[in-house]
Amino acid sequence: MTIWIFLWIILSLLIFGIFTWSNYTLILQKRAWKALATRRKLRFRAPRIFNSATVVGKVAGYRFSLFSEEQPTEDIARRRFTSVLMFELQPLPFQGVVATSHMRHFIEMSALPDSIKPEHENWRSNSFITTNNQRLMHAYITEYRLKALMSVMHIKNGMFLYAFDSENAVLRLETVDPLLDYEKLDAMLVKLEKAVKAIAPSPEELKELEHMATIYKPAGGEAAVTHQKDNQSGEDGQDNSQAEDKKTEETPADDKYNEDGVPLTSPFLQKLKQVADRDTELPAQTPKSEKDKD
Repeated sequence: MTIWIFLWIILSLLIFGIFTWSNYTLILQKRAWKALATRRKLRFRAPRIFNSATVVGKVAGYRFSLFSEEQPTEDIARRRFTSVLMFELQPLPFQGVVATSHMRHFIEMSALPDSIKPEHENWRSNSFITTNNQRLMHAYITEYRLKALMSVMHIKNGMFLYAFDSENAVLRLETVDPLLDYEKLDAMLVKLEKAVKAIAPSPEELKELEHMATIYKPAGGEAAVTHQKDNQSGEDGQDNSQAEDKKTEETPADDKYNEDGVPLTSPFLQKLKQVADRDTELPAQTPKSEKDKD
């Protein structure tokens, strides 16, 4: 009888040890993320002991979210998580996607017709820029913005996506690193913050892009997406303004976020993202580059 009690104790200690070790990473992650939230004056939430925390708030004037996300795998018995740092940015009057090779499925799903290959020595051939309007993309992606984007696209173990249209814009960095070290996490956010500020168009640039969108139509003959101001009479303008105010009041401001403040899949990402394996290959026919068209 004594030997069975001894074996039960050994087994119990073994199970407890495995359980403790498996959650040690989660404890370190929450500690680092809470330190970031405290320093940056963001909202930290960890409502469940054995679940990852979330951090939300404003960084560089834009809504920022830090959370952990489970990714689909071929082996249903194996769970794979990534840490996600995401900004919701200024929409632009055309469609575009800038992504690293790990986000190839987004390129495929967006089905944008044109591909741009920057002639920059640090641009990696397995990264992508696709759009429905080459003229506007060339005007927007200046050398300064390209360098800013590459600074975060080249982050080690990072999977980068910057996708935008006239309604939504999302800059998203995923990494398999659980981000247990506060200093490393903060350095990554600083780099992202600099990139976000660099790619944000000034009011003058945005007006110019909107004007260009009325002149240069998207590829495929689709109507250009614009933000033209209503030039109707003052009375009509007042009615439109009142209608917009009423619509804003009826629409909850946070209906895109769950109870922890983490963004639900945005309407734009819903167009792009479907349940797909991370190793999904691009179709045999990739978007045509400018050189291919020539």
